[in-house]
Amino acid sequence: MRRFRVRLLPVRVRLLVVAVAAVVIAYASLRPLSGGLGGAGGSGTGIVGLVGDKQLHFLGYAVFTLVLAYATAHWRDRPLPRVALVVLVALGWGLLMELLQIPVETRQFSLLDLAANTAGTLLASLWFCLERRVEYGRHSAPSESPNN
Repeated sequence: MRRFRVRLLPVRVRLLVVAVAAVVIAYASLRPLSGGLGGAGGSGTGIVGLVGDKQLHFLGYAVFTLVLAYATAHWRDRPLPRVALVVLVALGWGLLMELLQIPVETRQFSLLDLAANTAGTLLASLWFCLERRVEYGRHSAPSESPNN
């Protein structure tokens, strides 16, 4: 079975990436929409009409789950608590985003959005089954050459 090497960045960097991903999801979820419910012009489509709303939810939470999994790679020796943490944080963030949409005039709580978030999270959680083929390597600062 072939193993893949993945550089493991410092914990602070990995947590920063998680924070950035969470902020991007929060911005996309909570910004008021021009054109009322369903997006600009009420079309209900995502980026330039190429990707639908539910696909964006699915993709966003799949990526968020993978980012969380990478951020917690140093807990690889504790698989059950790690998987539970990653899945619960991703699902909890999705639920929080839906609940925070309730007071936003051009947004609404949607069980379908929550289902898409959940599906993305659960599919991305399959990463934990594949991860045994991954060998994480520590990130190290470049060493200075004696010729410098």
